[in-house]
Amino acid sequence: LNVVDDQPATTADFMQYFAEAQGVGLMSRPAFLSALMGGGDKRQFALTHLPAHAHNTEAKSALGWKPRFPNYRVGIDDTLLTWRAEEATR
Repeated sequence: LNVVDDQPATTADFMQYFAEAQGVGLMSRPAFLSALMGGGDKRQFALTHLPAHAHNTEAKSALGWKPRFPNYRVGIDDTLLTWRAEEATR
């Protein structure tokens, strides 16, 4: 089962928003992706800009599940807010 929101996004879109939401820039060539793919800018670009094609239809019908957030951006924002609140209470 795929547990995803209803708005598909590429890895590049997700990573860009995640970095921006934390107030940091995203390097044009993340080290972990370069290591996984052996370098090549063209391969990195191609892989990170492909949609995952994950659908949540089966999770919705089999489990009665629905996304908590309408899209990954709202989910990232909520996660970062939770992390910041937990850090503030330490």
